[in-house]
Amino acid sequence: ALLGIGEGVAMPAMNQMVSVWVPPCERSRSLSLIYSGMYAGSVFGLLACPYLIQAFGWPSVFFSFGALGFAWWALWLIGIGSSPETCAGISNDEREYIARSRLDQTQYSIVPSSAGRGVREESSFAKVD
Repeated sequence: ALLGIGEGVAMPAMNQMVSVWVPPCERSRSLSLIYSGMYAGSVFGLLACPYLIQAFGWPSVFFSFGALGFAWWALWLIGIGSSPETCAGISNDEREYIARSRLDQTQYSIVPSSAGRGVREESSFAKVD
């Protein structure tokens, strides 16, 4: 149950980080790379597990991937902020580019729906006309 709680927030949290950090014109590529990386990580983990078990025993799988997760978490805390405005690890030019791209995006866009009506998107909420 605890694993599900931990993993259940991963996708929404990732999408939130992408919406804050990545300019709108680059979001689809970024999300495709992120999700592809998740699957590649699963493949790598499944391929590495038999070797770890054979060389060091079955507990080594949990210790090695747990240590890798904690190392990733520590690097994330050191190098990434909640938003570009609070992160000291990026240049001012990059920070301004991200902020400018968020301001330049269109406030409203019409998305066709299957019912023949348009769906008007405003920020993160959608209204059906």
